[in-house]
Amino acid sequence: MSRLHSVVYEAPGWGAGEVVYRDGVAIHHESPEEVDRPGSAPRTHAERELVDLLVAYFAGERVTFAAFDLAPTLAWAGVTPFEEACLRELQNVPYGETVSYGDLARRAGRDRAHRAAGSVCARGILSIVLPYHRVIRADGSIGEWGPEGNAYKLRLLRHEGLHL
Repeated sequence: MSRLHSVVYEAPGWGAGEVVYRDGVAIHHESPEEVDRPGSAPRTHAERELVDLLVAYFAGERVTFAAFDLAPTLAWAGVTPFEEACLRELQNVPYGETVSYGDLARRAGRDRAHRAAGSVCARGILSIVLPYHRVIRADGSIGEWGPEGNAYKLRLLRHEGLHL
């Protein structure tokens, strides 16, 4: 039987965020918002490190998640080789920069797979660690974005100094 637990953190000015773990593997990040979230404090050093990075990100520091080990999360998610390539490329998109869906597909080794790259982004596992908000349309518009909506995506981009 697998064990599920969550770590809730406070991001000042943003609200409560949550990282969900299954058997010690980070599988989901719920972006901060002004809601009450039950949860627990980090249990391990790795959980504390991730929470510290997320809090620093939302505090305005130019945080990188490039060193975060995605392998356990990707194994849990059961991604295809192309999906893994997209997610690893996405993890390396720098703070304050954007990439188009087509560029992401090219970086992942499939020149004409912009829609497939969009589908990878739509799954949205571990947002912020994987900066889906930095993926935009080729015309420079922000496109559609997950359950938080376009206003939240725009807020994240502006937080990073981008004004699209």
